[in-house]
Amino acid sequence: MQAKVVFVCAAIVLTGVGVFSSPALAVRPDPQCMSDARDEYHLCVSNCQDGYRTDKDTCRSVNHECAEACRDAFELCVGDP
Repeated sequence: MQAKVVFVCAAIVLTGVGVFSSPALAVRPDPQCMSDARDEYHLCVSNCQDGYRTDKDTCRSVNHECAEACRDAFELCVGDP
């Protein structure tokens, strides 16, 4: 399911890029439109990752809220290098 959502998100963004990069259009794309498309893509991927984690926790019979708390604590402990 995650691959389908990411594929659909990428297809939406790439379709927009393909349309705007057409030689028939000599106009630069609207920066706000491109920014909105990028934000929508990142939101789509984020939602997909959240859904994947929820499904994975359910399959493993793990309480999702507890697993998220552990993930958050792990990220605090490890941090960025």
